[in-house]
Amino acid sequence: MNSPVTIVVADLSPLYRQAVAIAIRQFISRYRLIEAESLLEVESWLGNGEKIDLLVVDRGLAGIKAPEDIKRLARGYDAVIAMTTVNADCSMVRWARSAAVKTLLPKGLPSTQFVEALQLTLSGGCWYPEQTQNHQEAELINEKVAFHYLSSSELRVISRVRDGWKNKQIADQLNLSECTIKSHLTNTYRKLEIDNRTQLATMAMQWPNLK
Repeated sequence: MNSPVTIVVADLSPLYRQAVAIAIRQFISRYRLIEAESLLEVESWLGNGEKIDLLVVDRGLAGIKAPEDIKRLARGYDAVIAMTTVNADCSMVRWARSAAVKTLLPKGLPSTQFVEALQLTLSGGCWYPEQTQNHQEAELINEKVAFHYLSSSELRVISRVRDGWKNKQIADQLNLSECTIKSHLTNTYRKLEIDNRTQLATMAMQWPNLK
């Protein structure tokens, strides 16, 4: 009898981890799913010396800051890595390739494609989003996924950053402290996998439903 396929899913959201498990059940009858919420948890589990067949890791996971953080997992533990991401633009594709990621999975990917990508990865292949995808369609997918992960307070802050407001202006208008605004922005950068205010404003300009 074949051993069960062992898959580690590392994502802060338990709902997303559950969604990955549902996708896996569509094409694997015997599997073992290990869940983690941080890079430290992943490394702690891999450090036990058990062989895994696939690591599905979120780009926004706590502890992942540079491609080297992912490459270390691939090298040190001989892990096949599929990375999920909210923002699957060209720069993220380059980031993933430089990190030796086998498969890049946008979080807005239709479930059928998600399943196909995981199947291909487990059979030794690679999967990346089509670079010929219509740009407007890609931005709308990013918006849909981002709205799912961002809180209403974070969205209110983002809309004002898009319009060029300073932190103090946003704080005064929303009756919050500047410290709270900075905290919202820090969380937003992490969730959207971006580095600064300029990137956030540029991204938000492509979201027609952001009020």
